[in-house]
Amino acid sequence: MKEIVCPNCHKTVTVNESSGASNVKQVEDASNSRSSRCENMIGILNMLKQQNTANEKKASPSELSKNGVVLTKNESKNAQHKSKLDFVVDKVKTELSRTVADKEEIAKLQSAIQELDNKINHILIEEQDKAQEIIRLKNAEITNLQLAAELIKKEAAINENNIKEQYEQKLKIANEQVEYYKNLNSRV
Repeated sequence: MKEIVCPNCHKTVTVNESSGASNVKQVEDASNSRSSRCENMIGILNMLKQQNTANEKKASPSELSKNGVVLTKNESKNAQHKSKLDFVVDKVKTELSRTVADKEEIAKLQSAIQELDNKINHILIEEQDKAQEIIRLKNAEITNLQLAAELIKKEAAINENNIKEQYEQKLKIANEQVEYYKNLNSRV
């Protein structure tokens, strides 16, 4: 058993040097999550590959001649493990590229949403300005109508006063004539 420390996340992974298949299974299980764990798994897989190549180089020439058959089996196991590791690496890279593509799509959608929000805000401001202008015009119209109504009332009051004055003058003239005729009748 050997413990490997991941250079990215500094997590410790226990690896059994003799069973590469369980190492691959462990890495495959760990690589199923999306996000930053993909990057950590790539680092761990690369470290496992380096260890496998180091283990292959450690074999002495005497072991190769003595255990040619055993080494051939180990080499085939190593090749199987390497192909499994390559598969997992490809799987992790694919998942990572999907995650990056998803992030790019989210960024595009957020940009589109921001543009629409800006357009909506611009339209709202324009409509508020239009409404304020309409309200201002209506208030001016109301003020003009009120002034016109007051003017009409004043004119009516002036006309009424003029009519009263004219009537009073005519009444005064009529009374003076009545008086004149009464005086004239009484003299006669």
